[in-house]
Amino acid sequence: MGYDDYNNNLSLLSIKKDQLVSPELFDSIPSDVEAYDIIYELYKDDDLCKAFNNSLSFFCKTENIVYDNGLYIEGIKVDSGCYKDILKVIHTQNGIVLNEDDFNPKSERVKKLREKQLENRKKIQKLKKDSGNGSDLLTFFDLVSIICSNANGINVFNVFDLNMFQFNDQFNRMKLLNDYETSIQSLLHGADPKNIEIKHWISKS
Repeated sequence: MGYDDYNNNLSLLSIKKDQLVSPELFDSIPSDVEAYDIIYELYKDDDLCKAFNNSLSFFCKTENIVYDNGLYIEGIKVDSGCYKDILKVIHTQNGIVLNEDDFNPKSERVKKLREKQLENRKKIQKLKKDSGNGSDLLTFFDLVSIICSNANGINVFNVFDLNMFQFNDQFNRMKLLNDYETSIQSLLHGADPKNIEIKHWISKS
């Protein structure tokens, strides 16, 4: 579908209520009203509603989405709590890090997942920063090319079978392995062990 279209779809599902209405109207909206309620009710004749529905259909892998005094996916009514859970899954699958105010981990496992997402995001940002500025910055297509050239078993014919979570995980594991091999080679060539931090690639990333 193209990376830009993919990002647009992801952005639509991350839209918030205060982005859809004026500040005056926002204060009068009940707390149980979600962004999708506003989109389907106030924007039902607008392209935004169609685009949002297509995005929801894409990530939920179904076209059976209906809004009739409430949101129904595959015939199941989706209330406010369920919708937020769906968004959390979509965010996790696609490497989206939620703002601190929006993220309230209910378990230690979820907390660790968020910490890993933040760490992975910092690694990607550092990699982009190290690559230079302007046109020298690594794009998503550069990352695809890099992982196809170096990752075991991943090539141009199957890389797009990965979802974004799997892609980021494989990319960071590949980088961890490369860092480990570079550290070992530095030691073998006489580098001071005190200046080399070795983290084995068979460890938590």
